[in-house]
Amino acid sequence: MLDLVPTGQEEQYKFLVSMGPEPLDASFTATVLHAALKDRKSPIKTALLDQKIVSGLGNIYVCEALYRTGIHPQTPACTLTLPETKRLVRAIKDVLNEAIAAGGSSLKDYVRPEGGLGYFQHAWRVYGRKGQPCPDCPGLPDCAGVEQITQAGRSSFFCPLRQKLS
Repeated sequence: MLDLVPTGQEEQYKFLVSMGPEPLDASFTATVLHAALKDRKSPIKTALLDQKIVSGLGNIYVCEALYRTGIHPQTPACTLTLPETKRLVRAIKDVLNEAIAAGGSSLKDYVRPEGGLGYFQHAWRVYGRKGQPCPDCPGLPDCAGVEQITQAGRSSFFCPLRQKLS
């Protein structure tokens, strides 16, 4: 679908009006995210994939940001403290910037506009690494490696030692 929207009227466009802030925009702050999550009882992973909370976040990048902050993907979104939310916003921005610098993640058929592959998949710490050790764990017997669960029809990957459900 392609639609033309007059410059300066993008925020009033019917398909964009209900979208959350773009995660690399200055308007995406811990305060904004914390306010958006305060009444959300759904798991943080599911909340972050909701385009009304924050626009443009994909499954891979949410898994990676949650891992970096030590937040379990099943943590109720409304229970995050402001300091946790600050760390999460920073991790989201870092993951996205690193992914952009690497050209994105090439899985099945994704290629960059000029036809080249992205390379961020080589930097994944948990996504797609079920059963493998995560980079920050001591390994067996303390940690059996990255686990995978399904949330809202999407795979969530996490380290059970680093990302404990509280």
